[in-house]
Amino acid sequence: MLTAHSPTLLSQSLGGGTVNGVFRLRYESVDQDNALDDADALTLSSRLSYTTRTVNGFSAMLEAEDVRAVAGIDSYSVGSTGFKPGRYSSVDDPETTEVDQAFLQYNSDIFTAKLGRQVIVYDNHRFIGHVGWRQDRQKFDAVTLTLTPSENLNLTYNFLDERERIFAEDADIDSEDHLFHAVYDTPIGSLTGYAYLLEMQDLPDNSLDTYGLRLSGSREINGFEVSYLLEYADQDSETDIIDYGADYYLV
Repeated sequence: MLTAHSPTLLSQSLGGGTVNGVFRLRYESVDQDNALDDADALTLSSRLSYTTRTVNGFSAMLEAEDVRAVAGIDSYSVGSTGFKPGRYSSVDDPETTEVDQAFLQYNSDIFTAKLGRQVIVYDNHRFIGHVGWRQDRQKFDAVTLTLTPSENLNLTYNFLDERERIFAEDADIDSEDHLFHAVYDTPIGSLTGYAYLLEMQDLPDNSLDTYGLRLSGSREINGFEVSYLLEYADQDSETDIIDYGADYYLV
């Protein structure tokens, strides 16, 4: 029985949480040899977050984001949002106020589950990342399941319900994406295998599948630290809308 003096799970988790703020002032100019006017954009990105304490393995995080033009320096276009279209060159930092992240997480020794809007980054951001150089970074409405059965093995699965892209809410995409990512530490480096199966809900025929392998590591040779990275991926789509294949190499 709970008494008036017994802390509830909610009060335990909310008390003693962590507040964090990130503020970034960014200037970008674009000078193109075309019919559009040159662009100038001075924008401030502000993110404020609160992360609860972990109680019985559960925690939560809420983060708000705001992007504003500063000092009236907003001579730029963001075509995807309809901001001054067709007048200036494009700078993809639209003004917006939205939820950046909001998720509930459970964590045990070998298993983690996360539900809600979240940042997802894999490897060098080449295929899955948050596009962090833009002011409104990319997030995903997703379920993330991570299993670490041993010190050498990490397995992650993501189901993405919506891609919260860098163009504010006007250009977000409903999706049914499945991401598989596995990392195994070997004597010669970390071996990564991945499969990213992407599909938009409104255009189910517009699917895009990427499969890849990546090996990265370092070792000392004659007193020098030598780092190495090898990666190969195959991307293809065979639908009524797109029919192509492409190879990706990184050395």
